[in-house]
Amino acid sequence: MKVYTNYKIFSGNWIDEIPAHWNDVNLKRATQLLYGNSLSKDNRVKGNVPVYGSNGVVGYHNNSITKAPCIIIGRKGSFGKVTYSESKCFPIDTTYYIDQTATKNNLRWVFYLLEALELDAYSKDSAVPGLSREDAYIRKIPHPPLHEQQTIANFLDRQTTQIDALIAKKQRLIELLQEYRTALINQAVTKGINPNVPMKDSGFEWLGEIPENWSIVPLKFLGEITLGKMLTPTNKGGYIEKPYLRAKNIGWESVNHIDDIKTMWFSPYELLKYRLSKDDLLISEGGEVGRTAIWNNELDECYIQNSVHKVTLYNKQNPHYFLYQSQLFGKKGYYDSIVSRVSISHLTYEKLKEIKFIVPPTEEQYAIANFLKHNLKIIDHLMQLTNKEIYHFQEYKKSLTFFTVTGKIDVRDQR
Repeated sequence: MKVYTNYKIFSGNWIDEIPAHWNDVNLKRATQLLYGNSLSKDNRVKGNVPVYGSNGVVGYHNNSITKAPCIIIGRKGSFGKVTYSESKCFPIDTTYYIDQTATKNNLRWVFYLLEALELDAYSKDSAVPGLSREDAYIRKIPHPPLHEQQTIANFLDRQTTQIDALIAKKQRLIELLQEYRTALINQAVTKGINPNVPMKDSGFEWLGEIPENWSIVPLKFLGEITLGKMLTPTNKGGYIEKPYLRAKNIGWESVNHIDDIKTMWFSPYELLKYRLSKDDLLISEGGEVGRTAIWNNELDECYIQNSVHKVTLYNKQNPHYFLYQSQLFGKKGYYDSIVSRVSISHLTYEKLKEIKFIVPPTEEQYAIANFLKHNLKIIDHLMQLTNKEIYHFQEYKKSLTFFTVTGKIDVRDQR
């Protein structure tokens, strides 16, 4: 794209030069940052005025404190995050806002400038991160003439609208791939991969029919279930310090955060009881209950804490088949339906052992697991590629905004 003919040195430290006819000013010269007001949930009156917190809309109210349109900037929490509201709104006291009463500049240009400034990199309070208005005000900014601000804003509106539309299409593609992934697992683990086998009623309304030669069996008859050990922070004498997994380490397929493994003390008996073996199923007892992974000897030696169940299957049954079925239970909300949500949800040993799993003959378990492994790998690869495309579109949008508002490109003749 075109660049300006003449440039001059910029006094700030985040860009080197700006177009020669632009001004070089502090942010305070361009706009005020007005404080949002306190408005608790209990004091909100039903209405259609959006209430903004630092991270976006947090509710609705019947009254506004801004003009329309309005820019909202996070002050606490998601500090520095910039949001644009086309309508009047009510920014709460964790935010600053800018409307036509706070600036004489083009409001859309101010919005794009604030995005490029990346105010979230500046925090004065290390305990509770926040954006200081005084720190923001002294930031140096490039300041084009008002008519050029309008040209820049119009150009970025057009370009970012197109980019956002492309991102939305890619995000919808990911949603469709995720839906297809779940449907594929559902079909394979509940109906099998042979469409011509005789079927029978499963006895469960949500499940419908299953192949005639399959069974439905409580988990307690399929493997040995062990809930992990209560935390022992100190040596009781004769104990040995070993690494252990928490619910945090259990993903929806594999163990994660291995670099954040903690240790505690185990007795010789506990070392035998809680040690993990390859292909053990690991099921989260708390947090996102039922989240299931397979232990693949990520560490030479590891144990479990009492937020994790391990299931060692009997009779050479295929752990990956049961992993996929557990994923389906999670997607269907089955785990959530059997735990109490009065306070913190827990999938206790007593509840887990009674959960009924669909059990094909062993050879079919392996065939289904292999079928799903192959096809899900393709789907997951497509989602990874699509996520990369989304990332590149987002980075391009960010770069385009930066280069435009800092005068690295000249868009005055763009229509």
